Amino acid sequence: NIYHDPTRISSDVSALLSAPIGRNLVSACNPLALEDGTNHNNLLTLKGTIEMVFRGDKYNIPIEIYIPPVFPMNPPYIYVRPAENMSTKENHRHVGSDGRVYMPYLHKWKPTSNMTEMCLVLSSLFGKHPPVYEQPVSSVAAASHNFAAIAGTMPTELDNVARASKNDPTLTEINLYGGMRSAEDVTRLAFALTSNTFVKEIDLGGNNIGDEGAVS
Repeated sequence: NIYHDPTRISSDVSALLSAPIGRNLVSACNPLALEDGTNHNNLLTLKGTIEMVFRGDKYNIPIEIYIPPVFPMNPPYIYVRPAENMSTKENHRHVGSDGRVYMPYLHKWKPTSNMTEMCLVLSSLFGKHPPVYEQPVSSVAAASHNFAAIAGTMPTELDNVARASKNDPTLTEINLYGGMRSAEDVTRLAFALTSNTFVKEIDLGGNNIGDEGAVS
C-alpha cells in the first residue's frame, strides 16, 4: 500500500461518493505523470463528472481526481478531461493547458480539508468560469465557441448583449470567447455597454475583431 493514511482516504472517498456532488464519480487506479517529472504508477483515482450551474442551467464537467500517497497532508491532483467534442478554454484562470486545476482551496489545503468541500468549491468556480467549450464541427460553427459540457451546449452569450443593453441587474459577466462574428457584433456590444451599469467583466479572448472592431 503506497498510502500513508488509508483510513482517512477511505473515509474521504466514501463521503464524496455518497454526496450529491460526487454521485457521478467512480473509483479506479491510474498512473499519473506530473509536470515536474514525478511519476506515480498506481494512484487511487476518482473519474467522472461534477455538476455545475451556469446561467441557471445544470451541466456536467468531466474530471479526474488523483489522490497522492501523502494525502491528506497534500491535496489531490485534479484534471479536467474534455470529451472528444470539447476543448479546454485557453488561459482559463483555474485550469492549465494540460487540464490541471489550480484554485485557492487547493493552494490553502490543510490536513483537515476534505474532498467533498473541494468539489463543491470547484463546482462553484466552474459555474462562474466554465472550463470547456464545444469544438466547432464546420467553418460556420467555428464562428461561435459556445461553452459546453457533457449535458449540452451553453446558451449563446451574444444573447446576453441584448440583456446588457436593457441594463439587466442579474447580468454581471459576459463570456464572448470566440463568439464575435464581425465588427458589427463589437459595435453592438459597445452600444449596449453605454447604458449598462452592472456588467463588470467581459471575456473577448479568441476573437479576431479587426481594426474596425477595435475602434468600436
